[in-house]
Order: sequence, then structure tokens, then C-alpha cells
Amino acid sequence: MKFIGGGGLGDAVMIYCKLQAYLEKHGAQDYTLTHVEVPDILLPHIKQFYDSMDVPSNVMKIPGWDWLPGHINEYDVYLDTSWHSGDRSGFEIKPFPTLPVSEGINSYDYCIAPFAGRNLDRKMSQASIAKFIDGHKDSRIVLIGHTADDVRSSFDGLGAVNMINQTDVRQAIDIIMSSSAIISNIGFTALFSGCAKKKVFSIPIDPDNTAKYVHPDWDFNLISNILDIV
Repeated sequence: MKFIGGGGLGDAVMIYCKLQAYLEKHGAQDYTLTHVEVPDILLPHIKQFYDSMDVPSNVMKIPGWDWLPGHINEYDVYLDTSWHSGDRSGFEIKPFPTLPVSEGINSYDYCIAPFAGRNLDRKMSQASIAKFIDGHKDSRIVLIGHTADDVRSSFDGLGAVNMINQTDVRQAIDIIMSSSAIISNIGFTALFSGCAKKKVFSIPIDPDNTAKYVHPDWDFNLISNILDIV
């Protein structure tokens, strides 16, 4: 059976859960998943994510989203990136599938991902992150994600463990699973952490459109700024 879905790294989390829900409902069978995305510096990480979840996948770069409607019929099932039965996948995940990851040793109180989105265009204020860390001196805090090396080094010396640019997707997942709470913009880290039943604090893209991304069963707390967390 051939599945297809598309979007960024955060969308890959939702596509994965939709895939598992479909396989659980219809029975396990041989399958492949094709994930399409427009040019995105995180394309290699999308493939890493599927590999870490043991999903046979093909990640393809397409020139634009007008490519997809003309090719959907070449596949058996299209997986939308929404939780709701009104989407093109035609079914709602309730409850959402359990991810094949285990709870880690509680190494950190907070895991902060300062960057999210296609081409890492959603960014938290570094000054706000520094102020948050300074106000939580007794907390164990780790920073994860990817960015330019000169930006990464600017997070050194803030009082947190700086793992930015130091992990692949599997290692980032291990850090998430070893953290009590996750702070991230809407994107891979926030969505994966929600699926993993972690406590999440997230800055939304559009507060009125969060239902598309956030499953109602998650412990997902919308904030406007990291300093909203007390």
C-alpha cells in the first residue's frame, strides 16, 4: 500500500500518527510512505524522523504545492496534517497513537527549542530565553534545535546546556523524553512532545487555528512569550 503526505518536519509527526491510526484500524500490511515538501533545509531531518520511527519512507522535494493535486491519485491513501474527520484523510485520531519511544531518565526540567518551522523561520527572542533561564537558576535546562553556527554559539554561557546543532532527530527525541516540560514554537518539537504526552508550552502561529495542530488530549499550553511561564 502506498501512502503520501506532505509538509515540514512538524507535519511529519502528524502524518506519522495518521499512518499508525490507519494501520491499526485496517491491520498491519506492507506499505511505503512518500513525504513531499517544498525546498526546506530540514528535509534530511524529515527522513531521519521516519527512520527513527521505523517507517519505510521516501522524502521528496517538489517545486511547489501545485504538484500534489496532480499526483495524489498515484497513491492509495493521502494523509492530511489535521486531527479532524473533516480533513482529506477522512478520519480523526481519538485517542492518538502511542509513539514507539520510552520515557527517559528525568535529566532536565525544561527543554527549550528556540527555532521551528520550515527553514527555521519561527524564532523565540534570545533575550527572553536568557531572562527565563536567569529566573530559573535552580532548574536544569537544555537547548535543542538547529541554526547557523554563529547563532548557536550566542546561546553559550546562558546557564543552560547548549545542544543546538549537536543532535540528530533521534538524539533530540531522547532529550525530549528526558525532560519534564517542553518549550517551543509550533513545529516538530512541540507536536512530537504533545504526542509523547509531555507537558508543552508553545507559542502558536495563529491562536485561532491551533485546533488543526493541537490534539485535545494533549497537555498543551499556549503562551505568547516564554516569560509567561512561571
